[in-house]
Amino acid sequence: MTWIVVAVSAYFLGAFAVLMDKFLLGSKRVSSPQVYTFYVGIFGLGAFLFAPFFGFSVPSDSQIGISLVSGMFYMAGIFALNISINKAEASRVTPVVFSVVPIATY
Repeated sequence: MTWIVVAVSAYFLGAFAVLMDKFLLGSKRVSSPQVYTFYVGIFGLGAFLFAPFFGFSVPSDSQIGISLVSGMFYMAGIFALNISINKAEASRVTPVVFSVVPIATY
């Protein structure tokens, strides 16, 4: 029965993240969805700082290519999410995004 706690927690944290995105995009702290997406990508690259501590091995060329394509699709999705959050209400965007995630990751 612990799966239900994990599932509810995941939706709660996801909704909280979308509300924070709406707050940041709606305020003057972030000028546009493009800038916010750029910063999300830059902070995501910060994961490489921890790679030496967790047994990082150099991937093959094909794995690097697949990872780059995957990262481009991820950033395009984040950009589309930020545009939709900026133009619409977060309460309307969040259910659509959370409905598409299981389909897109299958």
